[in-house]
Amino acid sequence: VFGSCVVRVTDRNADKNPGDDPGGLKNEYSRVQAFNCDGSRFLVRSTWGGWYVWDAATLLPIGRAPVPGAEPRWDAADPDMVYYSEGTTLYSVDVNEDESVLVHDFAADFPDQSLAAVWTRWEGSPSRDSRFWGLMAEDESWRISALLVYDREANRVVATRDLRGLEDQDADSVTMSPLGNYLLAYF
Repeated sequence: VFGSCVVRVTDRNADKNPGDDPGGLKNEYSRVQAFNCDGSRFLVRSTWGGWYVWDAATLLPIGRAPVPGAEPRWDAADPDMVYYSEGTTLYSVDVNEDESVLVHDFAADFPDQSLAAVWTRWEGSPSRDSRFWGLMAEDESWRISALLVYDREANRVVATRDLRGLEDQDADSVTMSPLGNYLLAYF
């Protein structure tokens, strides 16, 4: 209809590493950028939660991505760098290496709360320069307790909105606007 070429890239039987559980391979989510900043690689998610890096020129798998957490997001300037969340922490990892670096632990920003996660809840992304992150904090019962904006360059939370006491509110997900000037929360 639109004159576009559509190519199937993944083969769930041939492309996974030995020992991986069966299941499909897909783009994580339509609102999440799969390609890195120079368009040379992209991320693919297995339906059981594993991550893979693909070569965008050859459309062949490079291998398993060293992402033990959730929500991997490419850096805006470094084509090898991915950020991911795990519990209350944000990490970075070079996809050519297997050593994660702690970027920020948000538990310290909420010392009076017992949090289970600080994340976008699968669907969000940072600002297009990877500086500002719109996140939500969830307590141990997985109820939203706060919205926050994290400035990665300053390495600090620059805005919060306490939502404790609003147990009837349940955010579907949060994201940062491309320019980093708005946090968008989907309730």
